Amino acid sequence: MAEIDSSAPFETAQVETAEFENVVCPLCGLGCDDLRVRLDDSGVEVTENGCDLSRRGFAQAPPGTRATPRIAGASAGMDAALDRAAEVLREAHLPLIGGLATDVNGARAVMALARKSRAVIDHMYGAGLFRNQQILQDDGWMTTSLTEVRNRADLVVVAGARAFELFPRLLERIFNPQSCALAQDTQ
Repeated sequence: MAEIDSSAPFETAQVETAEFENVVCPLCGLGCDDLRVRLDDSGVEVTENGCDLSRRGFAQAPPGTRATPRIAGASAGMDAALDRAAEVLREAHLPLIGGLATDVNGARAVMALARKSRAVIDHMYGAGLFRNQQILQDDGWMTTSLTEVRNRADLVVVAGARAFELFPRLLERIFNPQSCALAQDTQ
């Protein structure tokens, strides 16, 4: 996991201490939805139900910071920065929007922007997406949700050398349904 660049254009802001329940973790494919998180001037801390991956990831959030808009390297107001960004997009012949490390709402906003600006989208995991699409075309694909596994499976076989490294709470999320928001009591 990459460290946050402390020289990035951030300005300090006062952050009111707050605790949040049922926070969704974005750091692996499980989407654990039962984290308890505390936010204060020192940063973001997972206080309950987190794994090592989530604790490290949330701890990297810059404490009490917010991004500062810049134009040509100089600080600028938000309105001026948005105006300049719109101008750059209008003048572009074939803009490229890359990265896309965002949630569903962010992806929807990017798609709307791409439609309006005739942009090409290149997701940071595009190679994996295309590989998976090829598998789907060639051989078919079956998927299920953790809720379905939790409520219906009588045997779970986990294959792969790094399954528990990539998904640290996998077994907990399958066999301990009390810890998640959508659990059903099947007993």
